Parts: sequence; structure tokens; C-alpha cells
Amino acid sequence: MLALAVVVLWYATTSLMGKKIVLPNTTTSLVVIGFVAGVVGGATNAMSSVLLMYLLSMTDDKDTIIKVGNLCYFVNKIVQAIVLKEFLLEVPIQTWAMILGLTVLSVLGIIIGAKLGKHLPSAKFRTLILWVLVGLGVKVGWQGVQGVL
Repeated sequence: MLALAVVVLWYATTSLMGKKIVLPNTTTSLVVIGFVAGVVGGATNAMSSVLLMYLLSMTDDKDTIIKVGNLCYFVNKIVQAIVLKEFLLEVPIQTWAMILGLTVLSVLGIIIGAKLGKHLPSAKFRTLILWVLVGLGVKVGWQGVQGVL
């Protein structure tokens, strides 16, 4: 987690200071980053930071970043549900009510975000995502420090 935090914070701060990091647009790059994101996601449950860094390095088109990011998150949740099926079947009804409520709030947030996103310029969107990465990097770093202690 500490290594992930260092990489995420380095990428985000470097990008915020104006240096755009560009990865080669090849199938090999795609496969390697996808594999790394899967390993990181399995080990730390922080796959989003790797995917966001990859998407930001490949395109400035906010619509592409949003669509690909959402598709990756959706597929990730399906895989998690399949892998954790036995544990999910043991979750109490009260917990499912809370999960349903949070899901409804999340969907509402997505709808509001989609409406606001149409008015957000790509450059501001990119900056916002980089600040989200800073937050994720700090969070993962803090969790890593706590794990060491």
C-alpha cells in the first residue's frame, strides 16, 4: 500500500505541476496496466487509482475517461460479487437495507455528476481527477502506515 501511495502521489503531483505523463498506446501497455490494476485491486482494493492514472495518460477526452472508468468499476463489482458470493449470502437483512440505501445514493450521485459533468471543461475535469488521486494516494498511504504499525 505504501508503494502504491508513493506512485499515485508522484503521478498526481507531477501532473498537477504541468508535466503530462504519456504511456505508449499499444496492446502490450494495455495488457500490462490491466494486469497491474487487477493485482493492485486484489491486494489493496485500490484499483481505481491505477485505472485513473492510465486513462489520464491515454486521453484528455473526459467522456472516454468516464465511460471506460465506469465500465471497469461495474465489471469489478460483478467479479467481486461472484468471488464473494458465499459471504454475500450470509449478510443479514439489516445490512442489505443499508447497502440498498447507499446504492440509491450512489446512483443519484452519478446522475447529478453526469448532469454537472456536461458543463465542466475537460481541463478542469482532469485537474479534479488529479486531486481525487491525491486524496486516494493520501488515504492509501495512511492505511499503509497503519498496517506497518
